[in-house]
Amino acid sequence: MSGFFLETGPIADQTFSNGTATASPTLYVGGSDYSTIFDSTDRNVLTVSPDADGKFDLEFVGFGYSTWNTIAEPRILLRSYYESLGYPNQPQAAILATDFTGMGLPYYLWYQTTNLLYKVDTTIAADLVCDDNNGGICKLNDKCSAYPNLWNNGWSFKIQFTGSSEYLIFPIGALAADDSNGICSIYIQYLDDEHYSQSSSVIFGTLFLQ
Repeated sequence: MSGFFLETGPIADQTFSNGTATASPTLYVGGSDYSTIFDSTDRNVLTVSPDADGKFDLEFVGFGYSTWNTIAEPRILLRSYYESLGYPNQPQAAILATDFTGMGLPYYLWYQTTNLLYKVDTTIAADLVCDDNNGGICKLNDKCSAYPNLWNNGWSFKIQFTGSSEYLIFPIGALAADDSNGICSIYIQYLDDEHYSQSSSVIFGTLFLQ
């Protein structure tokens, strides 16, 4: 609606989860030829429209896993399970913010998500520390490549926007990156909507957009 065209490239080294390495953070805004970066033949389009406040209403948000047939194309979903986040009949909306890292969740969604993260396996449970201060994230004790179960076994978020029959699945690995000390950070940021009214919406930031 603003007239801008936005595309995002890899802004963090995702090689630990079979993703792309990047020399420097990159965010592309404006129409141009990104054919060397994006594979236009391997793209599915999900069209969503914002409400009057510029927010995108969410029909379903869940955390869980998907298993896909990776031998032949097209890929076939073999099985999946997603635990619903939020409360029944409670409306939730998201905003896009290119100046925000990762994904921001209001406190009740954040607690539900981090509790599920602790249950991935015993190694994650032992090494994961999540900061429940405003803007806090989760960290593991080692580099991201030390936790292959979290990235390679389909752990992901499932999101369906209101009014859309399609949904998107994005891996938890998209929100993770090693910090300058070589420690794996998972950018699921805590939003204190009890004290800050602007934190009442889910925020999809740069790591999500990549």
